[in-house]
Amino acid sequence: MENTYKMKPDRKFEVKPVKELIETVLKEQLEEEKYDARASRQMAKTLSTIITNRVKALKYERYKIVTTVTVGQIADQGVRVASRCLMDQETDQFASGTYKNSSLFGIATVYGFYFE
Repeated sequence: MENTYKMKPDRKFEVKPVKELIETVLKEQLEEEKYDARASRQMAKTLSTIITNRVKALKYERYKIVTTVTVGQIADQGVRVASRCLMDQETDQFASGTYKNSSLFGIATVYGFYFE
């Protein structure tokens, strides 16, 4: 892309539609799944790719999309997932969604970083 010297996006990253998209994808993909330690790594990669592609289809121009997905087993234990990054409060946003069934849980977070 060529420099436009635009400091603000024409359309900001919207949290609500991205959150709904995340939860829809997680439900569609994990609803019938049973936890398998060996398959969860590939499952997380696949979910990340699907979610990233669907968010890119929403056409947030000049935004870098970063997606993280965690898939784990429900085994009467607590899990805390955290991340940190530098964000511009004016332009950058994130959306997060979760899904769980009797065997596993999935947590996905999508970050939208505006870039020039």
